[in-house]
Amino acid sequence: MSIPLYFYQTVNLINALLSIFLAIIVFKYKRALIEGTLFSLFAFLVAFWAFFFYLAILTNSYLWARFFFRTCMIGAALIPPVFIEFAFALIKKKMPGILRFINIGLAIVILSTIYSKIYALDGGPFLGFLYWPEVGWTSALSILLYIINVGVGHYYLLLAIKQGNPFQKKQLSIVMIGTFLSFLGAGTNFLLWFRIPFPPIFNILIPLYIISVAYAITTHRFMNVRLVINRIVAYSLLITIYALLSLAAIYLYSKVLPFGINSPTLFFLCILIIAGGLFFHPLRLHLQTTPDRFLFRKKYEYEQAIREFGEACQSVIDPAKLIGLFKDKNKNLIKMKAGKVYLINKGGDFKLSLFIPK
Repeated sequence: MSIPLYFYQTVNLINALLSIFLAIIVFKYKRALIEGTLFSLFAFLVAFWAFFFYLAILTNSYLWARFFFRTCMIGAALIPPVFIEFAFALIKKKMPGILRFINIGLAIVILSTIYSKIYALDGGPFLGFLYWPEVGWTSALSILLYIINVGVGHYYLLLAIKQGNPFQKKQLSIVMIGTFLSFLGAGTNFLLWFRIPFPPIFNILIPLYIISVAYAITTHRFMNVRLVINRIVAYSLLITIYALLSLAAIYLYSKVLPFGINSPTLFFLCILIIAGGLFFHPLRLHLQTTPDRFLFRKKYEYEQAIREFGEACQSVIDPAKLIGLFKDKNKNLIKMKAGKVYLINKGGDFKLSLFIPK
């Protein structure tokens, strides 16, 4: 059964968009960390590879398909060396100098030949694709580099999982599973280079590295980028809402209000623009708490309880009522078994001590 090309186009375009989005977000908030910078570079190279692969499948020109396909292999050649650098940075280990030297040297050789016959032979249409090359000397070297770097990188991640504390084990396990399955799925593309007729359907596994990292961030504070998830979810929801409202407005304009370009039309559009502007800020603020309410629910409830207690303190003067309010919040949410809380007036002339017995 032949698989339609739009399946591969869709998969690669989604891979490209998700990867570049993740690369930008992580780089913006975590570029100070070497592992943050390396992960951003890794995600960017995946996006580069997926986007040019998408273009190679999309075009109807053999020459353009050849150019796009070989260009995407620039990203493919650099992904494994960057991944192993990220893996060593993540587990706080120094990468062997000889391995880095080999990676850099071989990457230069591969990149310098990528548009030549030394890299690959120009194959004709194969398995529904307009262009797919046959393996050459340096493309075989690139495949070997892929296997070695992915294998060594995951080997050291596995060692770190066995030797690390429980918190690190959970983080690294999630990331390792995601990256391993992604590399496994992408690796099936190499079969076509040897004219093995196995369709590259397992490119659908590539987003698993994004999902695993996102899950590690949300549940195990991977790279401590909770703010990243808040912004991703909030703005994704915001874009979705505005897109749906825009589609509804276009439908209403075309079907119900076919005025043409005149005063009623301009008035209607002005109303939509003003309403969109007025509701943007409050809607954005509301949506930014959505990830906290669902992904970081426990922490969100604590913060909400403290906020409500703080607001109540501004209007409640009676110490007995303050004590009762705090005990109520503690009983229903915080559930402290024992402790002491001090409430100090801003001027320093009033101090209230709340003791919670065991």
